[in-house]
Amino acid sequence: MLNCYGKSKETDKMEQLFEEMKEDKFGPGQITYNTMISCFGTNNQLEKMEQLFEEMKRNNLTPNQITFQALVCHFGKNNLFEKLKQVYEEMNKSKMQRAERQ
Repeated sequence: MLNCYGKSKETDKMEQLFEEMKEDKFGPGQITYNTMISCFGTNNQLEKMEQLFEEMKRNNLTPNQITFQALVCHFGKNNLFEKLKQVYEEMNKSKMQRAERQ
C-alpha cells in the first residue's frame, strides 16, 4: 500500500499510513523503511528520504543493500555528490561492523 501511494505521488497518504504503522506494537521494519526511503526519493523529497534513513538507524534497523541502493540512486540523479560520498562512507562502515561480528 505504501508503495502504491508513493508511485501515485500521494506521499501525504503514504506518510499517514506509515505513522499509523508506527503506533502498531510491532512497528515498521526494514522493508517498510526501505519502501518509504525509495518512494520519497522517487518523488524528489530527498530531505524526507534522508530523515527516514537516520530514523531507521536510530530505531536499530540495519540499512541493507536495498537501502543504500535507493540513497545512491536518488542522490546521484540529483547530482548531490557530497551526499553520495556520505552514503559510500556509511556503506563501508556498515560492512566493517558486519565483518567484526563474524
